[in-house]
Amino acid sequence: MLLVKRRFKLTIYPKIVFVFLLVIVPLCTLSLFINQKGKESVREELSKQMEASVQKFMDSFSTEIDRMSKHQREFIDDKDLQSISFGGSVLDSYEMTQRILKIQEKLSMIQISSALISKVSAYIPTINRVISSQNIIADLPADEYGMVVKASATGGAAIVEWQSRLFIVLSYPYYGFYDKEPSYALSIELNVDTIRHELSQFSTYGNGGAILWNRNQNWSLASGTDDTLNKAIQASYEPPESKLGVYPYHYDNDRYLISYRTGAEKDLSLAVYVPEEEVLGKLSAYGSWFWMLSIISIVVIFIFSAWIYRVIHRPMSHLVHSLRKVEKGVLEKMPVTRRGDEFSYLYTQFNSMVDQLKVLIHVVYEQKIRSQSSELKQLQSQINPHFLYNTYFTLYRLAKMHDIDKVILFCEHLGEYFQYITRGAAEQVPMTMELGHAKSYTDIQGIRFSSRIEVEF
Repeated sequence: MLLVKRRFKLTIYPKIVFVFLLVIVPLCTLSLFINQKGKESVREELSKQMEASVQKFMDSFSTEIDRMSKHQREFIDDKDLQSISFGGSVLDSYEMTQRILKIQEKLSMIQISSALISKVSAYIPTINRVISSQNIIADLPADEYGMVVKASATGGAAIVEWQSRLFIVLSYPYYGFYDKEPSYALSIELNVDTIRHELSQFSTYGNGGAILWNRNQNWSLASGTDDTLNKAIQASYEPPESKLGVYPYHYDNDRYLISYRTGAEKDLSLAVYVPEEEVLGKLSAYGSWFWMLSIISIVVIFIFSAWIYRVIHRPMSHLVHSLRKVEKGVLEKMPVTRRGDEFSYLYTQFNSMVDQLKVLIHVVYEQKIRSQSSELKQLQSQINPHFLYNTYFTLYRLAKMHDIDKVILFCEHLGEYFQYITRGAAEQVPMTMELGHAKSYTDIQGIRFSSRIEVEF
């Protein structure tokens, strides 16, 4: 179990790397979360703004169209208009002029009622004339009048397109009442430039724009300059019962945010689109910078970790390895670098320690050898057979000679001698005992050699 725990124990280097990552990764994750929340917040606010603007425009435009149609229906039964149409041949010039002026005045009032109206016209085929709100009385334009009659007969389309112009038309009698040609007709021509200008208010971004189109009449007005994009947006639109909201749209590798709105008549639609890059471009750029910063941070962490490994971890590992070798009894010096840092000092002290250990080991070893040698010599002297044989033979001769006094004295000295040499090797003795041992030895030799030796103390 202890071996398993030691095997999975982290060293200093991976701990330092882990701590760095533990600090950087949460910060990077938090920054990414904040950036994403910022994008969602901006997209949500933009969606609300676009929805409100589109709703306001469609409501205002529909209200304007309804009011124009109401003025048109009210004017279609005008007595002056009917008098000229049905009794123009019996009216004198003065009365005809007066009635035409009144009609022009009423048409002008309809025109100024809305900034979207370019011109209001009354077509009277019985006198072959068209009366305009712009104080123009001209011959009846056959093509334009034919368009008005045809559009009135189809069921009253709200807005009709003809030669890139937009009209609201109404004939009298109303379509479906009779199978003959109408007696007269009215048209309100919308100001296309004004409508485009109103749509351009949505183009607050460089490549953004707005499209207003009629699906049944196949006409459209757009503030954007990219006709291909406008047609693609119209083609991709699937009209629901009521469509509100902001939706993503991809076109030619670009992303757009589109807000749709279907009018109350169900045939009039509005689409406002803005490029997502221009709306969220800065936040996307911040996100890119964030990822770049995160990558750079991680690279810096690994570079710094490698530097820590080279400057701290590797020298520390060498020192630990050398210490473990010392534990096993292998005394090897470490190469000292010339960095002059703390590890250089540690290596120098380690080498000094190794030298001191070698000296101490050598001294202790020599002392041990000398002690063993001394003990061996002492043991050898203790069991010296030559001395032992000689003492026994000397004692044998004295006994054979019946020299009891010398035998007794010799045995006494011999006993004292062996008593002393058989003591403990580490035992300390006083000087008197050492002198007594020496005197015992000399007395033994004096008995052996008699008058041949002389000893003085």
